[in-house]
Amino acid sequence: RPGCDMAMFSRVRFADRPKWKLRKEDGKPFGTALIWAKLLLPGGRDALLVTWHAPWPVPGYDQMIKRRKLVESLKDVDTSHLILAGDFNLTPWARGM
Repeated sequence: RPGCDMAMFSRVRFADRPKWKLRKEDGKPFGTALIWAKLLLPGGRDALLVTWHAPWPVPGYDQMIKRRKLVESLKDVDTSHLILAGDFNLTPWARGM
C-alpha cells in the first residue's frame, strides 16, 4: 500500500496475500492499522498472523491509546491460533510491558 511502512514475511505459506486492517464478514475494514494474513500450517490447520507497529513511547499516552485500539480490534476476531508480531517500541522496563 502506498505510504505504508509495514511488511510481512513468512517461511510458512500464506493462504492469501497479506491485507491491510482486519475485515468484517462483509469485507469492510475495522480497527487499528496493521497487516494480517492467514498462514497455512502443516496438517491443514491455519493461523492468523498479525503484525503491528507501535508509535514511540514518548509521550506515553499516545502509545497507550494505540495499544488499547489493537486489543479492541483483536476482540472481534478468532484468536485461538493467533500470532501477534511487530515492532512494539517497548523495553522490558517500560510501563506498556
